Amino acid sequence: DRFGEREPWVEIYNGEPGTVDLSGIYLTDVFTDLTRWAFPAGAAVTPGQSLLIWLDGEAGESTANELHASFRLPADTGSLALDKDINGQPSVIDHLTYELIPADRSYGLFPDGNPDQRRILYFPTPGATNDDSPGPLTIFINEWMAANVGTLADPADGNFDDWFELYNPNST
Repeated sequence: DRFGEREPWVEIYNGEPGTVDLSGIYLTDVFTDLTRWAFPAGAAVTPGQSLLIWLDGEAGESTANELHASFRLPADTGSLALDKDINGQPSVIDHLTYELIPADRSYGLFPDGNPDQRRILYFPTPGATNDDSPGPLTIFINEWMAANVGTLADPADGNFDDWFELYNPNST
């Protein structure tokens, strides 16, 4: 943030063709208190743009250009909801639940605005298009088999040994 503090944040993306007025819209990390933090009067998100909100519990640090919520989001496991007042009732319009997010990684949509594609992002991109590129040392245990009694023979000796397969999604 502008004080140099590395705090939790969320980015709200507007995939609509018009500007979205955030009046009557809230953020919460407690589903029994859907109106925990209200967007300030005049807050809006233009088409195809994002708005960053610091989830640091330091609402007093908010300015017109830098919003800070009144609650702090836990770093590794938690939930967050975006709520709107509909006919006098707060209603969840989007939410996410996350767990075990590594330090300096973000959890986001890819492509931007696609709620079916949430994932841990190696490269956080606040204020820019989300990047789902794998990290430089990403490698996965892709498949394994224990108690291999007849599925795949070891080409070196013909025995049916236990095995595992590694997958490298990188270009190197």
